[in-house]
Amino acid sequence: MSPPDTARPPDSRPPFRPNVEAERRALRSRAWWIAGLYAAAALLWIYFSDQALGLLIDDQALLVKVSVYKGFFFVGVTAILLLVVLRQIFGAIAAHQAEIIRLQRLYAALSQINQSIVWSTSREELFERVCRVLTEYGGIRLAWLGWNDPATHRLTPVAIAGTAADYPASLEIYTDERPEGQGPLGRTFRIQRPYVTNNLQADPSLRMRHEALRRHNLRSAVYLPVRDGDQPGGVLAVYADEVDFFRPREVELLTEATSDLAFGLDNLRREAERRAAAAAGEGAPRFTAQL
Repeated sequence: MSPPDTARPPDSRPPFRPNVEAERRALRSRAWWIAGLYAAAALLWIYFSDQALGLLIDDQALLVKVSVYKGFFFVGVTAILLLVVLRQIFGAIAAHQAEIIRLQRLYAALSQINQSIVWSTSREELFERVCRVLTEYGGIRLAWLGWNDPATHRLTPVAIAGTAADYPASLEIYTDERPEGQGPLGRTFRIQRPYVTNNLQADPSLRMRHEALRRHNLRSAVYLPVRDGDQPGGVLAVYADEVDFFRPREVELLTEATSDLAFGLDNLRREAERRAAAAAGEGAPRFTAQL
């Protein structure tokens, strides 16, 4: 299959490159601020505490003894404060590095999805490739696509990938207003907006599924609507095995993935129409002028 003219080039997306030098400058600046504050606090404490002790204690031997204890107290307090500050800093650095890794993986997944759009020859193949790419490249534990059946209004799994692939089979989800359609997936389909839950065990709308989610080690999720032409088509459900995985930038990239998926469906539809028109043209009777 040759790629259609309207396909997006698979390598058009710029790779994600964090501004490492800017981050290093920010860390160095923060280190200087901490060192400066510590030095200022230490100097002020030493000066004013010595002045106060000199006014309160006349006995020089006692003054020396109290000054030693004062030094021990200062070291202990500042050590605790530095420990708290450093734990916060290193925790923030670790969280930032983890987010960079997540974004790099998702960018890689989006690049692969673009290639899938170009080379997929059917809707089923495209659906399977998108879910598989998200789990293999995007660091996702489970990705599945539920497609709406207009006759029954049931959201039927049409593609599943990941290590918890048997979980979607246990679900019975509808897209209309019946009770089975009032959960996050049904509402996502109806209102056509992503639903993010970064702690599945704390989400009251999923309390009936908490045990199954815990058994499959699914900790957070985002549900994203997928368009089929100018109509709602289905919902892409993406799960991670850690809490707080789906930050705003991650959700933005996954939303772009659903836009790319809708674009791919449009491409397949146009290609099918082109082939049908070509076949109809070849099958039309030809009349030869009689001289």
